Amino acid sequence: MNERLHKIGTNLIPAVAYGDAAGLAVETKSWRYIEQKYGTIDKLVYPQDNIYFEGVWPTGTTSDDTRLTVAVTNALLRAKGFDLDILAKEHIDAYNETPKVVKPSGRVVVLGWGGSTTNSIERIINNEKTPYESGEMGGSGNGILMKMPTLAYWQSARETSQDKRYKQYDLLTSMTHDSDVARITTRVHGDMLHGLLTGELSRKSIGRAAYQSAIYHESIFGTTTDVTSALQLLNTLDSPAPQDVKNLYIDRANDATDRKFGFSYSFYAPETLLVAYSALVHGDGDFDKTVYTAVNLGGDADSTASIAGSMAVCASDGEIVFPSDIDKVQDIDKLRQLSIRLADIALSTS
Repeated sequence: MNERLHKIGTNLIPAVAYGDAAGLAVETKSWRYIEQKYGTIDKLVYPQDNIYFEGVWPTGTTSDDTRLTVAVTNALLRAKGFDLDILAKEHIDAYNETPKVVKPSGRVVVLGWGGSTTNSIERIINNEKTPYESGEMGGSGNGILMKMPTLAYWQSARETSQDKRYKQYDLLTSMTHDSDVARITTRVHGDMLHGLLTGELSRKSIGRAAYQSAIYHESIFGTTTDVTSALQLLNTLDSPAPQDVKNLYIDRANDATDRKFGFSYSFYAPETLLVAYSALVHGDGDFDKTVYTAVNLGGDADSTASIAGSMAVCASDGEIVFPSDIDKVQDIDKLRQLSIRLADIALSTS
């Protein structure tokens, strides 16, 4: 058994959940708002500022990042591999188990879920579409990126071929996000996770590798997208500092022609990668620093922090020192057990 990979697997889902809980409190908030109200966040805080989680939610509450990662993991364990129909069933179970809230418009929504994922899963539930055709046309949020770590882990543990990995990424993406931007960002992130897990990439090499991966996959799809433009900063700077990302926030927010940025910066999949990868590089191999670098950059902080945290684990030797407040994370004991089960079964020779 690959001991390093086994240790990584046992820590992977708790890492996702901790990053999710750490960023949830300031999801959608700008880095300026965070600086003014909190100074620098370096521990789990009460999620009173989250516009999606109205009401009383305890410190350590998690959201769709964790729930959908669990759905992917459960599907892998049930099918002993990738099976889109079982993945769809696990997404439906997650949808049904997630609390629903009524918006002022009267619409009932799934708490914390993105629009593309929600709409697509509802199409499957209502028998309007199969999982192979249910994706939201033009969907380009980060709903795939947040739930990829355990799939990439399974692929690495089972030594899945590159062609097969890309086919699985495309199927998973298109089930909820039907756009080349989404498919390309999924492939890029899959390449980065795979490279970290196999040791072919290091934390410090991730920037240029991501940019080159984006160029490659855009050429395969025969298109130019925002993926390369978003990751350009990672290619031109040896290690883009958080301030470099903040400067981009300012530039994008001031650009009245580009409304997909602004206050919700990093909900858009290409920008999610930029923020998460910058946090990984500047985390110096420290889990806490990696997660809270992402949190303090704001935007879709729970997603970027969960992605950065999972990448920090994938880049490690498997020995992770989690923050002292990790036991506050919702259902952490169950998540630990699921992560151990994932590692055991993914690396099993039977």
